[in-house]
Amino acid sequence: MTRSAIPASWSALPLPVHWDFFYGLRAYDRVSGELRWLYDGPVNWKNRTVTWSRDEQSALITALLVSQADGQVPQESMAVVDVATGISASKFPGDFEVVNPDAALEDVQLIDPATDGRPYSMSRLEAEWVIKSIPSQDWQIILSQSMNQAPLLMQQKEGAQRLLLDLNPEMTRARLNHVQQYRWKNSAGVTLTCGLYMPRGFKKGFRYPLIIQTHGWTDKLFWFDGPSSAGFAAQSLADEGFLVAQIGGLENGLSTTREGSASADAFDTLIDALVREGWADDSRLGITAWSRTGFAVRSALAFGRHRFGAAVLVDSMNSGFLDYLLSSDTLKGVAERQMGAAPYGAGLDAWRISSPMFNFDRITAPVRLVKLGPQLLEQWEDWASARHLGNPIDFVWLPEANHWPILPLERLEIQQGAVDWYKFWLLDSLDPTDDKKAQYIRWQALKQVGR
Repeated sequence: MTRSAIPASWSALPLPVHWDFFYGLRAYDRVSGELRWLYDGPVNWKNRTVTWSRDEQSALITALLVSQADGQVPQESMAVVDVATGISASKFPGDFEVVNPDAALEDVQLIDPATDGRPYSMSRLEAEWVIKSIPSQDWQIILSQSMNQAPLLMQQKEGAQRLLLDLNPEMTRARLNHVQQYRWKNSAGVTLTCGLYMPRGFKKGFRYPLIIQTHGWTDKLFWFDGPSSAGFAAQSLADEGFLVAQIGGLENGLSTTREGSASADAFDTLIDALVREGWADDSRLGITAWSRTGFAVRSALAFGRHRFGAAVLVDSMNSGFLDYLLSSDTLKGVAERQMGAAPYGAGLDAWRISSPMFNFDRITAPVRLVKLGPQLLEQWEDWASARHLGNPIDFVWLPEANHWPILPLERLEIQQGAVDWYKFWLLDSLDPTDDKKAQYIRWQALKQVGR
């Protein structure tokens, strides 16, 4: 959960820039009914599990920060925490992954990606927890996957592997679109990386409509849709003839006044590179935002060199004034670092210049706006601004949805809706099925609004 107030013991410490959201894990005591923070410091938002000891007095937490002496930048680590006090009893620097999250702490197996996936296990030595390397001669169960291979459960020993279980046989049989890693340079000469989902039947010499998806990239994982189910639909879009770029590597200016301009430049230079390759049609561009990348995408829509023909903004940060007022102290701090000031007095001038919401008249792309969860007003500024300016915007509100959508009908609305939106605006294509008639009547009316 996001902590609205940073603990006093951490408020003066310099946090690494990509930890500027102060997330925490909460423990619920079923007997007393007490709800409290399990650990005093920040935990990475990607952390999905807590592994408990059998007596429930200790808990293993991966991807957290451990404070250092003399005010140094806190260290990313894995730690065993005393449940009663929240204090880390044993610390293990590194980015460890739990292989078997349902195991007890004494039985847990870990992987250290920095050492080529070398396996480890936890054990207790009197009052201390220790981490031990597992002998290589033992058979290990691993999850094997890549950008073009769906996850397989494999058994591995000394380099030899054998298949235990195909977790997604339908993916193995499916004719998936090819994914490849692609590198280009931004205006500052920095090399950035993305994944390209090649359109069905890709042919050299033909320029395809391009959709940019945001929020990171890795060639180590199999992402059918993208990094989440919130508006990303990479394989489905490639099926429809789109070239899809799943972009990452935008941490250089994160949480600084460079964040918006650096992001817009990354998108612009990627488009330039793919146009030079002869693969992308820069007259048919779309871009999708979710969560943190909402500010980056809105900055590109308002200030970027390229004109996007459609955009999908799903439950995402806009760094506008209303969003600022409704935010926690943590999120207010992020917006203030993005603009360089709070939006009052002289600081308001910085917001007027740099905030895409204060420059919404520059955003001309038809926008599909999706709000997940009950806080409707968090996205109201986009809706109200577009309506006031006469720009085409479609607003979908799923009040019971999670920020990371789970229910099938919610995902269908968000992801299939994104595919339909891009096809409608960039390909002038409509799905003739009866249950979508109302959707297209609404969108056809938006086309008249945008003229």
